[in-house]
Amino acid sequence: MLPRFKVMPPTTLVGHRRCMTLLADSTADLWQDFQRLLRAQGVAPEVARYSVRVYQPVYFEDFDPAVPFEKWASVALGPNEPLLPGTETLVLPGGFYAVFDYRGPATAGSQVFTYIFGTWLPASGYVLDERPHFEVLGERFHRTAPDSEEEIWVPVRPRL
Repeated sequence: MLPRFKVMPPTTLVGHRRCMTLLADSTADLWQDFQRLLRAQGVAPEVARYSVRVYQPVYFEDFDPAVPFEKWASVALGPNEPLLPGTETLVLPGGFYAVFDYRGPATAGSQVFTYIFGTWLPASGYVLDERPHFEVLGERFHRTAPDSEEEIWVPVRPRL
């Protein structure tokens, strides 16, 4: 699986967030609560969802699955759209990303991330940049379906 590279402009998201670890992952609960809010507010199901992780700068230096990070369930906010009640705002700063197109169930995601961080990144000529990581979950995303599709956006910069 090879990425394509994209420059993303700053993007304003609205959503819910939780602090969690890989060992105590509460992603399913976070998304269940947020999806309920979106339905109540009449947000169309085809609106892309963003699953965002905000890591501390040293998170990947000595990787430990017990170290906490912030996880967001969110949608993009248009320039003239009001904030959804009960949500918070997160501004993705934009920048250069390696974008991986993943097809398969979300439950197999750990294998994909192991490949990205353990195989692709060390051989790529890039290093992680200290910006949020995220997945774009579009109309073809269905969490447990074998043909589910999502984009995995990894912030990178050239290795010096």
